[in-house]
Amino acid sequence: MELEDQAYKNFVRYLKNDYTTIIYKKNRDDWKKAEIVISTVQSLSSQNKYKKLFSPTDFDLLISDESHRSIGGNSRAVFEFFIGYKLGLTATPKNYLKNIDPEELSAKDPRAWEKRQLLDTYRTFGCESGEPTFRYSLLDGVRDRYLINPIVADARTDITTQLLSDKGYAITVTDDNGKEAEETFFGRDFEKKFFSEKTNAVFCRAFLENALNDPVSGEIGKTIVFCVSQNHASKVTQILNQMALKLWSDKYIIPTLRFK
Repeated sequence: MELEDQAYKNFVRYLKNDYTTIIYKKNRDDWKKAEIVISTVQSLSSQNKYKKLFSPTDFDLLISDESHRSIGGNSRAVFEFFIGYKLGLTATPKNYLKNIDPEELSAKDPRAWEKRQLLDTYRTFGCESGEPTFRYSLLDGVRDRYLINPIVADARTDITTQLLSDKGYAITVTDDNGKEAEETFFGRDFEKKFFSEKTNAVFCRAFLENALNDPVSGEIGKTIVFCVSQNHASKVTQILNQMALKLWSDKYIIPTLRFK
């Protein structure tokens, strides 16, 4: 798995003179000969393998990358099975307890407070003050030339403005019986309950107009686009392809079908 290989290469790069590093799935029979063992929570949680393969005292230190994902459900069970010191790494810590009144929350849902405690990254990793043990900020990354400051592009439409407002975006819909009724949608409903091709087109156009170009090829650099769902991702891909064809038609070859 790529994630395991990345971790392995970096551990070997910096620690090979002092420690032996292995990937567990490639060294199942002699993993105890190594000081550093790499695996994924998903593979260990499958059929509760972690209980069958290890004992709680097998590791002195556990490092969990993307630790906000290792504190829920079966993943959390894997992480808490071991009693060694735990180090959690995440770029998106979750403070689920901030400005929350436990009594008021519990009155609405008796288990809500418990759920928030289980999902709170700070409490899980012993940062009760809401501050991580070590913080590497965006500004630090920019200063060290690993990152760049974000560029904000205005891609608002009348629809998105209303979706994000307190009143929401109201439209008249017709049910199966032909009756009309007003339905209100909010930001969280976009591409889940409410769909808008024009809004997606505005997003895509804003990206193409503001995206950074590769300094060598001049083409738009590698980009990650976050979508609501796979269906939404498919729509955005189609729109981007259509726009790219119009902008750079000489770089796209459209196959021609000929019939005899």
